[in-house]
Amino acid sequence: MTEPRKIRVLDAGPIRQAEAVLPEGGGVLVWRGRNGCGKTTAVNAIARALGGSEAVGKRDGAISGRVEIDGITLTLGKQVRASGESELVATSLQGGELVRLFVDPGLKDPAAADAARIKAGLGLARVAARPEDFVRAVGGPEAMATITAEAELQTTDPVDLAGRVKRAAEAAARKHEAEAMRLSGEIDARTKANEGIALDEPHEEAALAAAHEAAVRTLATVESEAASRARRLAEAAEAANRLQAAQGAPGRVSAGDAERQQAEAHGRMAAADEAIRGLEEQLRAAKAARGAAAEAATQADALVASVRREEAALAGWRETVERGEGVAPIAEIELLRLRAAVEGARAAMARGAEVRAALVRVVEIDRLRSARDGATERAGIYRKAAATAEGVLSGLFAGTGAADLQVRDGRLIAEVPGRGEVYFAELSHGQRYRIAIGLATAGCGPGGLIPLDQVGYESLDPDNRREIWEEARARNVTVITAEADGGELRVEEYQPAGEV
Repeated sequence: MTEPRKIRVLDAGPIRQAEAVLPEGGGVLVWRGRNGCGKTTAVNAIARALGGSEAVGKRDGAISGRVEIDGITLTLGKQVRASGESELVATSLQGGELVRLFVDPGLKDPAAADAARIKAGLGLARVAARPEDFVRAVGGPEAMATITAEAELQTTDPVDLAGRVKRAAEAAARKHEAEAMRLSGEIDARTKANEGIALDEPHEEAALAAAHEAAVRTLATVESEAASRARRLAEAAEAANRLQAAQGAPGRVSAGDAERQQAEAHGRMAAADEAIRGLEEQLRAAKAARGAAAEAATQADALVASVRREEAALAGWRETVERGEGVAPIAEIELLRLRAAVEGARAAMARGAEVRAALVRVVEIDRLRSARDGATERAGIYRKAAATAEGVLSGLFAGTGAADLQVRDGRLIAEVPGRGEVYFAELSHGQRYRIAIGLATAGCGPGGLIPLDQVGYESLDPDNRREIWEEARARNVTVITAEADGGELRVEEYQPAGEV
């Protein structure tokens, strides 16, 4: 038969000698007695032997005191020292400090207080937040690398680690949200610029330029032809006027008359020469006649030349008049139509340029929307990663199976039946102690001990005491605590059947 495990306390505080047998299979062991009999001393001495920092000293008048548990000896003298080796330290809660911190860390700032509680609670449950937990939670090393550097994850404080990941993820989310907002602004600007532009209008630059060039050439050709026709009509009108004036001039000599006069003059000149040769005696008269005839011939020659020039001019004017016959001026309305066609082609080119620019903006809008959606998606991923950072801590609590706790926005939240989610700080002390012991029970190994101060135990109602006992029995863990009543110091095993 296995010898029962015992705790011996000798010459500690007001205690001269006390002994407790640990319940086989775990449970709750309660030191009872009047005030000042040594209940708290016993609990503190056990906590100190397990590695806690509780203050405990030797009994007045004693040379030294001693606490013995499963091969561990805590010597109480001028100095307090522990000796011996035992697996008990590894399987037990090392002192009650974590419980006290979890229940009330003594900090006024709610977020700072809950940060201390989270750290203490994970310590009670003996679970650690490792960097790889956060790496896995945010989607792997590559995703984490986009959030923060690996060096930023090197901390042993789980709350600090979660905070670093959360802050880095939120910063990345804000960056991408700002980028998404900027891209939305560019999309809005381009969309507004495209308002009123018919994107299905002809806009092919080469075709519109060719149409404009053709319209310009047609207009130039018609305008040149109009100017040519106007010039020919003006020349014909002027020639007609001159022809009419020349033909109707008074005393005009015809070419035939002039030629006849020329012939007659030359005949007379010949006759005169003949008369000179035949009639020497009439020389003087003949010479005079010849001079007159020569003068008349000169005048006749000049008249013939003048008439011939006039005839040539008349012929030219007739030809000009003939060229003008049947020539119709180009109507001004036709020129206006062609000019309007040129302006229309020019306007079409301008509209085509607008449509091409609008179509470019449409492509840009699609690209910007894709980029914006990507930035928005990444921002959502980082927001989720930020929430996941605290979700890792919540998951660690959930993994203990001992408490329904969540970490959200830096606060510790408990799920309370009938109330729903409540800030942990708003729970009663009894509720907080109940959760603390549940976490400690989950964190201890079989045969482990959990020291619980008298204040904590006395704050628990019968139902919570029963639940703690049941959990301790289920995990083969012993909760060692104290409760004031009348009588001398003694230790009793809690039995649910004894609760009223």
